[in-house]
Amino acid sequence: MKGRFKIKAIIFWALSCMFVSTAQAAVDREKLLGDPGVYGTFAVFSVDADWWKLDRAARGAAGEEMHGVFQKHADRVAADTYLLRGLSDRADFMVRIHSRELSDSQNFLVDLMGTALGKHLKNTVTFNGITKPLNYVPAFPDDLKAALKTPLAPEPKPYAIVIPIRKNSECDLAGLIWSRF
Repeated sequence: MKGRFKIKAIIFWALSCMFVSTAQAAVDREKLLGDPGVYGTFAVFSVDADWWKLDRAARGAAGEEMHGVFQKHADRVAADTYLLRGLSDRADFMVRIHSRELSDSQNFLVDLMGTALGKHLKNTVTFNGITKPLNYVPAFPDDLKAALKTPLAPEPKPYAIVIPIRKNSECDLAGLIWSRF
């Protein structure tokens, strides 16, 4: 049983590394992640028990097929994967997708779910959003903006934290959303 867990962990780690490195190749990530009007999709998945009953060769072929989906969409989306096993009892991994068109993110997810691995995935939750220009401090000095920017490390990040906030205009106008923090 202990050896089986190690194999699962190694497979997920290898898939995560493979997906992140592929998706980062084609899209100008810095520009895409910094511009307003970019759609962000956070899709969380759990893997069903039948996946682990497949032989190693079938799982490897499914990983290659999934790798192909990331490559196919690399010119339109920036996608990162994060392993959630051990952090949540309802999810195994998350895919973070950024694109200029929401349909590009949707097409990516449709293709992902159409793979052999995708047939063993259950989408537990999906959050969609769009970036907007800074409007809380419109006269933010440029030198202060530059000083606050943290240089990004070139290696993949070990964690992604998503805090889902659902608000409406009344909540925002009343300032209620900020009273929780």
